[in-house]
Parts: sequence; structure tokens; C-alpha cells
Amino acid sequence: MKKVLFFVFLSAALLNSLVFAKGVLISNSDKKALYDAKNCFISNDFGNAMKLCEAAKARRNENIKWELRCLNNSFKSYEVKRYGDSISLSMEKLKERQDEDSIAIINKYIELFGVEKFNDSKKSLLAFVESRNSYPEVEYLTGKIYQVEGEYDVAYSFFQKALAFADNLDVPEEKFDILYSISELSYLKGDMNQYEIDLLQIVSQDKHFLQDHLKKSIRNSISNVKSDCVEKFFKMFRNENYRVMDAYCSLAKLYDSMNEKQRCLDCIAMGTLTGFTKIIDVVTKRNPDFEYVDLNSLLVEASCHEDIVKWGKDNNLWESFYLLSVASHKAESPIFSVNLLKVLSNSLPDEYWRNSSKIKLSEITVH
Repeated sequence: MKKVLFFVFLSAALLNSLVFAKGVLISNSDKKALYDAKNCFISNDFGNAMKLCEAAKARRNENIKWELRCLNNSFKSYEVKRYGDSISLSMEKLKERQDEDSIAIINKYIELFGVEKFNDSKKSLLAFVESRNSYPEVEYLTGKIYQVEGEYDVAYSFFQKALAFADNLDVPEEKFDILYSISELSYLKGDMNQYEIDLLQIVSQDKHFLQDHLKKSIRNSISNVKSDCVEKFFKMFRNENYRVMDAYCSLAKLYDSMNEKQRCLDCIAMGTLTGFTKIIDVVTKRNPDFEYVDLNSLLVEASCHEDIVKWGKDNNLWESFYLLSVASHKAESPIFSVNLLKVLSNSLPDEYWRNSSKIKLSEITVH
């Protein structure tokens, strides 16, 4: 350990590329380069951003070689081999041997991806570490650079590379950023067929999307002619995967332009329910005394929170409520449409869509 510390202080430059983790010196130079590349991208310094992306990939490659070398050397020792393929059993022996490099590497991947990722298998761990030569975060940022420069086809290929290795993302949720960027490029290129495919790829990440029985229940609820159909709808259904909300909204608009009335309604209903579920979750956590009674009271409560109002606007939620009312009317569910518009025109937090709801309500006559 003293030798390691002495080596660190030999060069101040190393402090920019190495960090201490659990008392062991572990390379972090690839992430440092990626961080700097992102800052250059934000500053519109695309030339240096590209150079740093290449540097990040090169450093990642070196880091992976070092990690594999450490792990293979540790796993080859007679004492560790006695415990077979089990990571957990082998870890006990690594601790006895004070094999700090390998222990830190194993702990790093378990903390990032969970112990279940490797099924307690050293072979599985080694294969995964080797696959980490791919750097989806860098591929994605490189694609963003090409997109800004108008090289859409090149950007698309880099986004696809990032998506192919999305399982290696340090933050799994960033997969949605990649998927949305892919769909955005298809839209910018005017390829509506591919745009639909890309959006469907996003909503397919939602476990509810393929549940036909759920779609049928939602349709039946919206087509209900009873006066309380809106309240029953929002009391019956929930959807927690808010990352797909914008894709549902975009698909609804696309299907509306294609005059696909039922598909439009299916998508906007799921998207609105997703945002609705998110708001209930946030509001109840902030105000333990709040209990959902009806949509109107929830929207009134949401209006009291500036950040919720902004989140709803940034994620097209207030528009989605409005589009749900319009889509339900086009799909011949006027009772639901009018009752929803009454609530929206009174309590929707966004002034523009609240006024739009008032105008639409005045245009609709229920026969």
C-alpha cells in the first residue's frame, strides 16, 4: 500500500486520471475524459469534444485491459481456483490474500449493476468486463456532435452503436436518451415510417404496452356513457414508467395525422395516465394529508407546486390531457370528452392548454 501511495505522489498529473476507491488506486481516466468532452459539447467546442471522445475510448480500453489482467491473475491462483466459479466464495479468499485490486474491481461492478447481473459466476463477470470495451456513453455523445453538425446518417449510426451496448451504460435510464435521439433523427429526416418504428421501440420498454386486455379495459372505460366515466378512468388505471410518456404523446400525434383514431386514443390514454401517476406520487409524498378524490382536486393541488407545473409543461403532460379529450371525442366517446374538458378548463395548471380546453368545450355538443 505504501508503494501505491508513493507512486501516486510521483506525478501530480496522475491525480486527474486516478481515484481512490476502498483504499485501492483505480483508474477513472475514461470517465474524466468523457466528462470533459460533455463540457466541451455544452460549450459548443465540438472539435475538442470529439478529440476527448476518442481519448475516452482509448482510456477505457486500457482500463479494461488492466481490470482483466488483475482479475485473471487473481482467479488463476490455486487458493482461489479451489472455490470454482463462485464469486462470493472466491471473494472470501481474495480478502484473506488482501488482493485489493481485484476486490475493488468486483465491488465496483456489483455496485454499478447489482450482484444478480453475474449470477455469482466469475466467468460471467469476466465476459461482462471484456464487453465493457464498448463505451455507449461516448458513442452517444459522438452521435450528438454529428447531429449538431447536420450529419444525420452518421449520427444515427453512432446512436445505434450506443443502443447496441446499452446494457453497459453506468446509468441504465440513459437508454431512453439514446432511444429518443434516434426517433428525433428520423423525424428530422422526414422519415415518418421509421419515426413510428423508433417511437414504438420506446413504448415497448413499457410492460403495459403489449397488454391487450389492458387496452381493452381502457377503451371500455373511456367509451362508458355514465357521468362519472372520467373519475372512474383515473381511479382505475396507473402506469409508473414516466420515461415513455413523451413517446406515447408523439405517437398519438402521429396517428392523429394518419387518422388512426383508435391507435391515437390508445397512445394518448397511456401517456396521460403515466404523467397522472407521476403527479399523484409526487404530491402524496410532499403532502401526506393529500388523498386522491378526483382529477380536479389533484390538478388544483399540482398547481400549487411550481416545479410540478414546469415538469408537466416540459414533458407535454398538460397537452396530453387536452389531446386525450380531443382523441376521445374523435373516437366517438363524447361523454368522456366533455366531462374531461370541464375539469381541464377549470383546473389545468397550464394557462395555454386550460384556455384551449375552454375553447374546445364550447365547440363540442353532446347528442
